[in-house]
Amino acid sequence: MTCPVVTNRTGNINQNNNERRAQKTTVIVEAFPAENGDSLLVSFQDCHLLIDTGYEETFNKHLTPRFAELKRAGQKLSRLIITHVDQDHIHGAIPMIKANGNTDQNQIIGIDQVWHNSYRHLHKGEDPTDISSEGKQLLSRLNTSGSSVGGTVSFKQGSSLAAELLSGKYKWNCDFDQGPVVAPYEPVSISEDVTITLLSPTAEKLEKLEKFWKKELKRIGFKLYKSINYLRS
Repeated sequence: MTCPVVTNRTGNINQNNNERRAQKTTVIVEAFPAENGDSLLVSFQDCHLLIDTGYEETFNKHLTPRFAELKRAGQKLSRLIITHVDQDHIHGAIPMIKANGNTDQNQIIGIDQVWHNSYRHLHKGEDPTDISSEGKQLLSRLNTSGSSVGGTVSFKQGSSLAAELLSGKYKWNCDFDQGPVVAPYEPVSISEDVTITLLSPTAEKLEKLEKFWKKELKRIGFKLYKSINYLRS
């Protein structure tokens, strides 16, 4: 699970406490209905972080109208952060990216960058640069076959979201040199006044996740080593 801690850096060490408090950026956290899941919009003036998307219903009923308000105000998402692949956290992200189109379109909302650990970040090897015809066939299979463990953890959706991000040419884990979002890592600067410090996941947790993800993909019939470039997405 990706666990970010957001820090406000406004104020300097030479100011007294009252002056620093007066200059602190107001932080607004909006929690959207997501049943047993999460979807949070954390805002600092013109900086907006969406942490998880809940279910598809969360996106359709709650995120879409909120994005419309932001877009009318000339705002965008600085980061879309997917903490993990439980359905109640990631399910709404797939229709969101599909509806948004590619990064030149931004039909719903502009997104500066996405944080999402998919199989490509867990498996050691070369990353794909695009989606092959074989990859598109695999995406179709992912979208129709389904894959979940106990009805909650969805590796199908994790890989489907990855394919949509690649297809739409979204900036993805660029804060981490396009590698995995992993702790410890130096604080990530989002704006002049805001940084994010990661608490999780560690490299050890990601290694365990890779084994689990690979096992689940094999269980639903994917030949990983013949299609490894795509499944790293």
